[in-house]
Amino acid sequence: MSTSASLNGVARIPPARMDTDALIVRADVLSEWGEPDWAILNDRRGNLPDFPSDALIQPIREYVDRASFGAGVTFAHVAVPLLSIASGVVGTARRIQASRSWIEPLSIWSALVGFSGTGKTPGIGVAKRALTEIERNRKAKISELEREHETRAETAKATHKKWLKDVEEATAAGLPPPPMPPEASKIGPFVIPRIYVTDSTIERIAVLLEARPAGLQVIADELAGLFANMSRYSSGSDREFWLDAWNGRSYTVERMGRPAVTLDHLLVGITGGLQPDKLVRVFEGDDDGMYACICFAWPSEPEYRPLSNEVSEIEPELVNALEKLVRLGDLTTDGFATRSIPLSETAAAHFEQFRQFVIPKKNSSTVVSGNGGPRVQHKSCGLPARSPSSLGPG
Repeated sequence: MSTSASLNGVARIPPARMDTDALIVRADVLSEWGEPDWAILNDRRGNLPDFPSDALIQPIREYVDRASFGAGVTFAHVAVPLLSIASGVVGTARRIQASRSWIEPLSIWSALVGFSGTGKTPGIGVAKRALTEIERNRKAKISELEREHETRAETAKATHKKWLKDVEEATAAGLPPPPMPPEASKIGPFVIPRIYVTDSTIERIAVLLEARPAGLQVIADELAGLFANMSRYSSGSDREFWLDAWNGRSYTVERMGRPAVTLDHLLVGITGGLQPDKLVRVFEGDDDGMYACICFAWPSEPEYRPLSNEVSEIEPELVNALEKLVRLGDLTTDGFATRSIPLSETAAAHFEQFRQFVIPKKNSSTVVSGNGGPRVQHKSCGLPARSPSSLGPG
């Protein structure tokens, strides 16, 4: 893979072991930090490094190699969106604790950069098809949840009706009306818990996050439309929402004519592709930190390789691995609770090494003219902390 500065920083964090066996990476990978190549902002690829495939343990590395072969793309075309999607489906179910006062949600925004027809969509499709299969397999369970929800809703209606009658009788008798029991509270419509969407409104995303508080993934073949919609309204409310959607903190979505939706954790992952000319326009405009949230990767164009039958369109091993991560964020009878995982000693040491490298550069990059330049460094410490590669033992 070839990367811009942001992903270069994330991909080279020496990883430790994740607390699930679905996505495990080695902890003995260490490389020197080089100066970022800003050519990606000038509509040309430049001399960018390949994806460090040896950062992944052998089973994952071998799978990505087979999947990229089957999709007719490079290793990076599959690995980058896979890591982004895997982290996004975990979301706030597991948070990375760099220190007691610094905790980051497990969600990495990524964008594959490349001209049309260079493999972005097939690469993203490897993980996207697996998520589609997971949602298909969950239909029976979701139907059961919907029936349980409807039972509670009808019970609440009956309890509320009885309470109204009790209030009427007490009032007629000159007695204090009984308080409404909790069981009589109105229950809203059932919302199908989604793992990912390809397009949605802010209000709809807020409702979907009520059904799956761990987070939601947006997967789009072309992200330029999403970025354009963020700037559609002069109020800037869309951009504010998306900036908070990267942080995973509490947020309230106001809705016209309907009650507001208050979320304990607003976290939405983003995975998709961008064409180089559109990437340049993405970095134009106000510097609000939006695009510094994204890990950009510009893989080399895939060379010819003969067709292969070594991998299926939907591989059961990938479905099983991602399903384990999805289950971490499922609601239970006890509700939803996050869990923080501290960095291992090795990961923490390498993270400090990276901070020592990037903070002086960040502090020295004052005003950057033109296309945004080193402003992408301003969130570069938070991005590696989110990397699933940096998780310590669970």
